[in-house]
Amino acid sequence: AVDNGSGGAAADAAAAGRTFGQRIAEQYDLVSQSKIQLAMILVNGFLLLGALWWVCIYRLVRKHPEETTLLPGSSPDQRHFLGLRSVFQACIFCAYVGLSILHMFLQHRSGSTGYSPAAATVLVYFGKFAVALGMFLFRSPDRDFSPLWRPAGGRFGRVPGALLCLVPGACLALYDTFSFFSLAGLDPITYQIIMHARMVFIALTWQVVFKKTLTFTQWAALLLVFIASISKAVDKLGEAGVPAIGPLRMAFMQCLFAVIANVASELLLKELSMPTDLINAAQYSLGLSVLLVGLCINKGGVQALGTDVFAPEAWRRLYGDPWMSSSIACLVVFGIVTAYFLRELSNVLKEIAGSGVIVLTAVVDWGVLGLSACTLLGVEAVVLGLAA
Repeated sequence: AVDNGSGGAAADAAAAGRTFGQRIAEQYDLVSQSKIQLAMILVNGFLLLGALWWVCIYRLVRKHPEETTLLPGSSPDQRHFLGLRSVFQACIFCAYVGLSILHMFLQHRSGSTGYSPAAATVLVYFGKFAVALGMFLFRSPDRDFSPLWRPAGGRFGRVPGALLCLVPGACLALYDTFSFFSLAGLDPITYQIIMHARMVFIALTWQVVFKKTLTFTQWAALLLVFIASISKAVDKLGEAGVPAIGPLRMAFMQCLFAVIANVASELLLKELSMPTDLINAAQYSLGLSVLLVGLCINKGGVQALGTDVFAPEAWRRLYGDPWMSSSIACLVVFGIVTAYFLRELSNVLKEIAGSGVIVLTAVVDWGVLGLSACTLLGVEAVVLGLAA
């Protein structure tokens, strides 16, 4: 009895020691998080003052046509909001921003039945291919598929159009395939920060490919969007874990694939002598093939696709999750709209459009749904989005 009592006392003391140590560690984490968030608040404050100064000096006093490098054919005398020159471009821009917000909220509520995200990605690619092919067949009276096999010409030389479409299609599929590896080992906050870092590399690559130079104003807008995105992530720093090296490498590889896919898609949509819908259909079909191969490797064989995608139980789970079904439909339309966005506008404007997504997402989140609390750092992120 004495031994048991002393053993119990020792166990209680050890438990108390562990609890005290855990409390010290939690307090240290909270202090570290508070310091990072405070530093981010101060940085955002200086950026907001700089943005306010720029607006007062250049927007209200001088004329500064910074939009002219965003779009082909713009002249210094043309002044349009965000460089939008037609009703169709304005509709595409608004649809892109609206669908960006909608699919985030739909995906936030999806997954209640355990339906596989890999299977959802396959259905999204198949849906985008089917819609693009249907649009091509409906809008093309001759239904001529020969441009896929003919030399593309121009800067592409004698390379067939189908082979060119393989580049963005495969990169997008690899981007989605790698997401299963990176998200398995990274917390959402780290993943979000890494993915938003791609806008800098997209802007640099875009300048080289299209032989244009972004103005100081456009770089400033991209910087504000980037800092606003980082601020939203740092605002939830307490939810983050310790990232692993392997998933970090996967995430950076995703950024590389995203840069290549986005810039290559815009290049083909603007310079390839082929209907937009046919380019989309070719990209999505080739991307779907690469995605299926990647999923087979990830899941350990073809039989896994039957279990995750084609099995009756998988369809029952999808039918029982209307949010997942809505997310898939939204992402299908979003893919088609994004292609027309790149054809009519540019990748640079697409990244800057993220500022509108941040602002409107905050309005819906804080003002309508109430999914998260309104914080000072979050408000600064919204104001930075408005400044961009």
